[in-house]
Amino acid sequence: MGAQYNQVLIHLLDANGRPSVNFWTTVDQTAGGTGAYSALAAAYQDMTYAAVVAIQYQTTIVLEAEPTTGDYQSVLDRAVFMSHILTTRQPSLIAIAAPKADLFTAGHEVVDMTDSRVLALSDEVQAVLGDTQGHGNGPLEYGRRQRARGQR
Repeated sequence: MGAQYNQVLIHLLDANGRPSVNFWTTVDQTAGGTGAYSALAAAYQDMTYAAVVAIQYQTTIVLEAEPTTGDYQSVLDRAVFMSHILTTRQPSLIAIAAPKADLFTAGHEVVDMTDSRVLALSDEVQAVLGDTQGHGNGPLEYGRRQRARGQR
């Protein structure tokens, strides 16, 4: 019997017209899994210059959004968050493409984990993301900037 792996896909478009997709595993691994994925997309949108233009989970929610410009407006730039699956302590990475510059502390390398947008995303990650066995994601623990290729 084949395994089922439910995922939510976050579709993005940056100010340069470049598309990107994030694939995250949902905590709900049942056949008809549903959840508050619009709230997850809204939390993501609050943290990126790119436009979150769709969410896909069994069906697709098409959103009206336009990308904006900023310091890290390319979907190749990322804020990468470390988290863990609660039950197994397996690492879980959550990446935000084209992150807004004011998410970072001085030096623009480390994410300000006390930022209300980061806390909102962490809440949404814990509510709907997990592993393929149905174990929930823990909170976002820390985040760092990951540069696009060729940048120093």
